[in-house]
Amino acid sequence: QSAVAIRFTPNEGAENKLSGWISQELLPDLASRRGMVGAHLMRPVPPPPMTREQALRGPDQAMPWLVLATAYDTGVLRQVATDKLTLSAFADHGASPDLTTGLYQLHCTATAEEATRTLKPQDMTPELRKKSGARQTGQTDQ
Repeated sequence: QSAVAIRFTPNEGAENKLSGWISQELLPDLASRRGMVGAHLMRPVPPPPMTREQALRGPDQAMPWLVLATAYDTGVLRQVATDKLTLSAFADHGASPDLTTGLYQLHCTATAEEATRTLKPQDMTPELRKKSGARQTGQTDQ
């Protein structure tokens, strides 16, 4: 399992163009490829009105948008990142050039069988709690 995350901000006034390209062209293309699991666009909510403090020091930096694509075939994901998730592709559709790409790969997994073999945590009886020193809020030992 692997994932690629693309962080970027839209240029002023290009939000609709960029959002349309991502949601109508890019994401369906990525999600339809064999070896891919999914592709998502995450956009921050509009910021609330400025506070008095922000008026004095200036507004906070805008949160970036994020395209997240996941795959069970890392080779396919790397190819997609090289071919489709490029700075020039995003810039052509209205993203600023401060694009950041991260490629992540899952290195450890547990099968269902392994998970069922995991020991259940021991219940904290009053005697065990006294012995270990663990206490529950609002209770005292007599």
